[in-house]
Amino acid sequence: MDVEADWANYFQGIQSVCPWSWAAWQAGRIDIVYHAEPQDLGTYSARVYVVDIHNHDLRAYSEYLNATRSDEWFYSDPEYLGDSTPHSCLIQQDPKKLEEIRQKTGTYNTKA
Repeated sequence: MDVEADWANYFQGIQSVCPWSWAAWQAGRIDIVYHAEPQDLGTYSARVYVVDIHNHDLRAYSEYLNATRSDEWFYSDPEYLGDSTPHSCLIQQDPKKLEEIRQKTGTYNTKA
C-alpha cells in the first residue's frame, strides 16, 4: 500500500476532538501500521491501521472488532471530512485508558 501522511500534523490538528492525541503522538504512544490484522496494543495508547477498505466496509469491520475483541475500535475515512484521518483507518484503543482520558478531559460523552 503506497500511502503517505503527515501524522504529526494530523494529531496536532485534532486536539479539539481528541485532546490527548497530540501528546501521545509526541511521546511515541501511537503506532501507525499498514495492514488490518489486529494486534495487542502492548504499551501503545492507540494503534492506527491504515487499510485499503472502502468506508462502508470499514464501518462494518469496526463494528465486528468491537463485538469480538476487548479493545475499542473506531473507523475514519477522508470521505467523512472534518477531523477524519488522511487515509482509511481503523483505530484501536484500550477502553479503560480511553475512559480515564475522557473523564480527565471532560470528553466522556464523545468518542475521540
